Amino acid sequence: MEFFTKIEPMEASENRKKKPEYALTDAQKKSLGIALKMLEERLFMFRLLLKEDAYSGVMYHLKIDFSREQKKQLNAHFDRILKGIEHLKSKFNLSPVNETLNDQILSSTTYLWTVLEDEKSRKLKRYGRVDAQLAKELDPLLHELIDDLNALTRSVNRAHLGTKE
Repeated sequence: MEFFTKIEPMEASENRKKKPEYALTDAQKKSLGIALKMLEERLFMFRLLLKEDAYSGVMYHLKIDFSREQKKQLNAHFDRILKGIEHLKSKFNLSPVNETLNDQILSSTTYLWTVLEDEKSRKLKRYGRVDAQLAKELDPLLHELIDDLNALTRSVNRAHLGTKE
């Protein structure tokens, strides 16, 4: 058992203070950067939605249920959060993620394709018995949507490459 604490020379303890203990590895920087990017993307979407009163689509309805004053307060919160993101970026020397809308559409269509595939009759069995007619009714309609997503993907790829359909 030690009764005395080790005393380091003055210069060694000073150097330790100067060396940042919070340095991140490249992988840690990338992970933190992606998390902050996701947060910033959501804030961007929220700001866009706050400019509207509602959104009404085919399968999705969203009512913007904030008063003008509440929207102002939310935007102030968003600004503070963005400043926090900016502070973290600066403090930990993070690089912004550079994407294009092309990248986002392509990654989304790929994900949505798998979501739609999982809704075909053979996969719906995981939720209970599937009527034999379901495959004849549902699957062709889902296949049409998947074909449309694939056409969108091809179109985005062509637009990116500067060619026409």
